[in-house]
Amino acid sequence: MKTVLVTASDSGYFALLEDWLASLAAVPEGERPDLGVLDLGLLDDQRRALVAAGVQVVTPDWDVDFPDRASKPRTYLAQLARPFLPKYFPAHEVILWIDADCWVQEPVALFWLASAAASGRLVIAQELHSAYWRNYKRSGIYGKYYFYDRFFGAKEAEEFGFTPSLNVGVLALRADAPHWKPWQETLSRILAQESTFYAEQLALDHAVYTGGLPATWLPSRANWLCHLATPWYCPQRRRFVEPTPPFDPLWVLHLTMATKDMTFNVPSTFGGEVRTGLRHRQVGALLG
Repeated sequence: MKTVLVTASDSGYFALLEDWLASLAAVPEGERPDLGVLDLGLLDDQRRALVAAGVQVVTPDWDVDFPDRASKPRTYLAQLARPFLPKYFPAHEVILWIDADCWVQEPVALFWLASAAASGRLVIAQELHSAYWRNYKRSGIYGKYYFYDRFFGAKEAEEFGFTPSLNVGVLALRADAPHWKPWQETLSRILAQESTFYAEQLALDHAVYTGGLPATWLPSRANWLCHLATPWYCPQRRRFVEPTPPFDPLWVLHLTMATKDMTFNVPSTFGGEVRTGLRHRQVGALLG
């Protein structure tokens, strides 16, 4: 099926976007999907460079109206445009999304995203892993419950507020899947109350769990949230891996929160530590 891999960026995120693109170089030519970028404020030369590289660059609209829309920067469209991706890439049957602050370590991630989505199911990873610190903190356990209670009421909070959160940083979905419309409608419902930062993620989470929409849960290594657990490094495989046995290689590293700009003492599976940042350009020598 004709597939496109999409992300979003402004000029300030362009260095991360370059890493995103560079990490895709390992994908075999015949297996590489088309690439698309939502332009949230790129400079002209940045836009031209993307087009020259064969990337489809699209400027998204404000598809949802809400009370304080006029005060929001264009970067907010990174969230608002996501439920409307079939509108922006109408020539494609399957849409993959990977945030620009991610990079792909294992190309197999794209295969599983696209192939699992071909059946019409949402393909996404839950924010759930035994190494994630938030699973053991009251604030983490009750965080989603708080948002459900705030926007959907106590009854739905009790029923769905403790289900694992769905992270929209990496996902795949057919363009004709039934998920898009309830995702859009729930997003509008939330924004009518408050333009919270997590509006589009909460909207998809609610649409899937309350509507019983079909989904395939990928393992956490398909969207590793680095602020919840620092990856380990395996010098034998020259890969960043899960920080728990059997130390499976991570597919996609998501540089969430402050991890974009941090330096870490990354534990090695063979003992000792590696001092490094986690951006793709910073770890090239480690990956070989």
